[in-house]
Formats: sequence, C-alpha cells, structure tokens
Amino acid sequence: MNYLLLTIFVYGFCTSLSISDSHNVDIERWKEQEVMFVETPVVKVISQFLESKQNVLIVGEPGIGKRVLLHHIALQLHNKHDYSIIPCSGITDIRYHFKRDIRQIFVLDDICGRYTVSLRDIDYYAKT
Repeated sequence: MNYLLLTIFVYGFCTSLSISDSHNVDIERWKEQEVMFVETPVVKVISQFLESKQNVLIVGEPGIGKRVLLHHIALQLHNKHDYSIIPCSGITDIRYHFKRDIRQIFVLDDICGRYTVSLRDIDYYAKT
C-alpha cells in the first residue's frame, strides 16, 4: 500500500493575518469541496487532539479522504477559532509565513511526495 502523508501545524495566538491571494484561491476551492464532506468521528478526535497539541500527521492509503479531512479541519479551525489558514508546499513556507503573535494553521499536503514507498512492495520483497 502506498501512503500519502498530510500534516497540520497549528500555532495559537490572538490576532488575525491577511493571507496571500494564492492562499485564498486554495481555500475557496476547499470550501467548494466542503459541501460534499461527511463528518465522521475521526474529525472530532483530530480536532480535540489539536486543542492540546500543536501538530497532527494524517497518514493512510491513497483515496481514503485524507486531503479532504485535512482541509475540513483547517476550515473548522478558521471558522470556530479565527485561525489564519496557510497552505504550504514545504517546510520553508512555515518559516516564511510564521508570525509569533498570530493564530495560524499551516497545512502541508503531501509532504513526502505523492508517490512514496509502497509498504506492500517492501513486505513482498522481504518475503521473496
């Protein structure tokens, strides 16, 4: 099975941040996808986890909804707790956009690349 890694880094502070137009385009697309989202118990678990921790890594097989889940949680934090959403393509984006006095959620989608190591293939080759 191939694994796609998604992660959220959350920094909680007290003011707001205007984000770039490209980020707004991404976020608007997420809002359109949100119409089809069906909330499951895992959403509540991840949301509660993020209240006490600063990051979460969402891992699973391709096509099971990790990306949509990630976007839903980011939108939820934005709507309920006034976090600024910062879509990131890499760790350096966090350094560039991080503001110590601002509530921010950094969304790194597919941080290890879309095509990562297949654990099934590794297991198969280990047995042969």
